[in-house]
Amino acid sequence: MPILNAEQLLAVAAVHVGVASEAVEVLTRRQGRLVARATLPSGAEVVVKVSATADGFAAEAAAVRVLGAAGLPVSRVRLVRAGPPSVIVLDWTPGRPVCADDALRVRCQVVDLLARIHCLPARAPYGGVNAELVTWIDGWCRHALRWWSQQDGTTDKFVRIAHSWYQRVRPLIADRTGSLIMLDGAPDHFVVGPDERVRLIDVAELQPGDPVMDLAVLRLHAPGIFTGLLNQYRQAEVEDRHLVELLPFYVFLRALAVAEWSTGVLRDAAGGTAWLRRAAAELDRASSS
Repeated sequence: MPILNAEQLLAVAAVHVGVASEAVEVLTRRQGRLVARATLPSGAEVVVKVSATADGFAAEAAAVRVLGAAGLPVSRVRLVRAGPPSVIVLDWTPGRPVCADDALRVRCQVVDLLARIHCLPARAPYGGVNAELVTWIDGWCRHALRWWSQQDGTTDKFVRIAHSWYQRVRPLIADRTGSLIMLDGAPDHFVVGPDERVRLIDVAELQPGDPVMDLAVLRLHAPGIFTGLLNQYRQAEVEDRHLVELLPFYVFLRALAVAEWSTGVLRDAAGGTAWLRRAAAELDRASSS
């Protein structure tokens, strides 16, 4: 099936929520994919996502079922269509992304939600193909450092330092099974509602992994969000040394991932450069400590 243009994706969204295209508010779009907000004829507000590919939202629907069954605050799925084009419609979650400046009672909810997710057991494969958690992170690290080595301004010395850093923290990953993790749980996936309750959205990346990685993603995007709180975080396999030694490495690794996404997918060279600077700063901080 040919890639649908933005107008066609918008029309598909409108049909599935029963309103005119003009009544659909586009939130994000990229080639072959659209996310929008609409008000149903009943008055209920929803988010509708459309992908030109088949089964583009099967993972999200499954993740919502898993998290909902565990009592976590996720949006209700109203409709899923395998397509192509594939469609998912969920209840709209009002609010704003959590941030490091939020009150302690709000940030505590984020820690609690992550701890509850991280109580859910992980089962291989990791990253879709790996029998062990550590082999997944091995491959991720190899890819990230190879990509980084090809970017302007990256020296062989920096790559060697990063590789040595990973070798130091790798034993903290080996022999652990991890848990379910959000993987892509940036602050805008934790929505603070008008009632100051925190709810989860965009959970499609839920999968087996290292729970410390989820902490790293939030620290990367919202430095200071866990200030005074990590002593309240509990996960069966996570000890203080994981938070002190492994967490900073994951922040570095995820900064590289965001830089690659920004340059390769979003075509945002300036954004990619900014994230590369952040990765370099994390490496320098670790090297100096």
